[in-house]
Amino acid sequence: MRDALFDDFAKGLRGGDASLTGLDAENRRRFAVYANAVAKNGIEALRSAFPAVDRIVGPNFFSPMAHAFWKSQPPRERTLTLYGAGFPEFIASWPSASGLPYLPDIARLDRAWLEVLYAADDPVLRPERVARLDPGLLPGLRPRLHSAVRRLRLAHPVLDLWRAQRFDAEPGPMRVGLGESDVLVWRGPSGVQADMMTPGRRAFFDALAEGNTIAGASAAACATEPGLDPAGEFGFALGAGLLCDPESRLSPREPSS
Repeated sequence: MRDALFDDFAKGLRGGDASLTGLDAENRRRFAVYANAVAKNGIEALRSAFPAVDRIVGPNFFSPMAHAFWKSQPPRERTLTLYGAGFPEFIASWPSASGLPYLPDIARLDRAWLEVLYAADDPVLRPERVARLDPGLLPGLRPRLHSAVRRLRLAHPVLDLWRAQRFDAEPGPMRVGLGESDVLVWRGPSGVQADMMTPGRRAFFDALAEGNTIAGASAAACATEPGLDPAGEFGFALGAGLLCDPESRLSPREPSS
């Protein structure tokens, strides 16, 4: 009986039909108030995590979509800080969003920004440390990508639109072009940043993420984009703090509650 009540309680909090046979009418009313508050907290957490999506569609569209996500994928962690990992894919399947095919990509950028913000504080490979290395060892170095780096392949070129909707006080008209785009999102000294990647830059970072050496990543980049300067790509990665020092330990960064 007790287990059934707990199951009903959890189901009711997610917005499902719960019999709650062990509760009288007054406690049912109180439970309904509590369940509504819990759902509202989840919706507001998603709104905070996906501000560009919310701004594009407006609260009257966002709230029911977020509530449906809450019911289908309730939070499993104690904190709502990183809640919503599956929201971009959910938006892609949400029938009412079918007229906005670029919206899942906007959500992916919002999500990447959040993940990068709370990613681990990996020790960064600094230019001064590289300068102390024997130059002959550099091609064989295998620095992995920093935890606060995300590489996104988007179905639409929406980076400028996302920036405007997320950061501009008065964004201009919404325009979306055609074709895929590769975007790099990372946390640097100035905070979270995002920029487009050329095919060669994408290949360079993909190769490093797969465990390749600097030489291997450079070869992959040049094969993808002939004429690319691999030294320039490595310099960009160093200057932006995109690589981990392979000889240092990690220090996790805890999300705030």
